[in-house]
Amino acid sequence: ITDVSLGAGESGLALCEQLRDEHPDVHVFVLSGDPRNDEAAKRLGATGFWLKPADPTAMAEAIRAACGD
Repeated sequence: ITDVSLGAGESGLALCEQLRDEHPDVHVFVLSGDPRNDEAAKRLGATGFWLKPADPTAMAEAIRAACGD
């Protein structure tokens, strides 16, 4: 799980892309306060996207589904 804005000029979207390229079996979920980041996250291979403030129950359900539980 990563936020789009990581501070110090770091991008959660770049992290998502790197993780998916290097570890395609890893599920990456992206959080953002900006709904416009949803499409970019999906395009970069994110398993899921949550708009802040995200619902913890929905997050847990999405993570369980991605892990096959």
